[in-house]
Amino acid sequence: MRAAASLAAAGTLGAALAFAPAASAEPGERISAYDVAVTIAANGSAHVTETIVYDFGANDRHGITRKVTGKKMIGKATASSPDGAPAGVTTTGGVIRVGDPAVTVTGKHTYVLNYDVAVAAESRGTDAAVFWHVVDGSWDVPVAAVTGTITAPAAATLGSCTVSGTTPCDSAASADGNVVRVSQKNLVARDVVLVAATFPAAGLALPTSTRPTSPPATSRTTPASAGSSSRTSGSSAFGWVFGLGIVGLLIVLLASAGRGRRSGGGHHSSYDSGSTWSGSSSSDSSSSSDSGSSSSSSGGGSGSW
Repeated sequence: MRAAASLAAAGTLGAALAFAPAASAEPGERISAYDVAVTIAANGSAHVTETIVYDFGANDRHGITRKVTGKKMIGKATASSPDGAPAGVTTTGGVIRVGDPAVTVTGKHTYVLNYDVAVAAESRGTDAAVFWHVVDGSWDVPVAAVTGTITAPAAATLGSCTVSGTTPCDSAASADGNVVRVSQKNLVARDVVLVAATFPAAGLALPTSTRPTSPPATSRTTPASAGSSSRTSGSSAFGWVFGLGIVGLLIVLLASAGRGRRSGGGHHSSYDSGSTWSGSSSSDSSSSSDSGSSSSSSGGGSGSW
């Protein structure tokens, strides 16, 4: 009877873990305005300036974390705040952390980030191809309005501007001479804005592309694709629930054995019943601390800290 009850409890625990919602940013936080200016050099590298108006709401936070996704940064980033918010900056890998661990801020503040990336455009025969994520899907907060400019070393032609897949950007994107301009409103957390463009490669020392001719896949699940994958996702969910149930059963049995040893005067573990267990490994925790990844995201994306 006790084993059956333990199994039932473990199954319930497994189901709860399998379908529990993921952690998100602190309530009330969002980006009010986000401007991205990209200037592509003749060798295909680029300088990026991001102006981020971050609204912390009533939360006490130290600053922002920007995880640059899908691009290889060169050197260190710089940061400033026109309204005087603490703007000390550290760069680890592709993670930029801005703020002061000894000072907290609330409300709305503007941060200006500057950094360089190794490859923004690649040669494909006589043309150069650009696939640039104006919003790269790393933000754990909604974004009210986005504007972006991509300045090429030659006259540019806009291919497309899409939001998280094949949805066209809601404001008309355009190309004027060397500059591609895009804008988008009302993005949710983890949305992606992808711009595809070309410009003549003649006379430029660009790296040669070895990538597929189509842009990177960034689509969210649409109703059509959800229907076609329902059987697979259903079987996957069952597998997760079953697996977590087994893990839960082992936890219950080990806990019962531990209680039996303590009641019998056995050795007490240093991890007693009052200790807490975070879902991250120690290596994940140290990585988060070193890289400055967002404390408001279980996935270590861009947000506040």
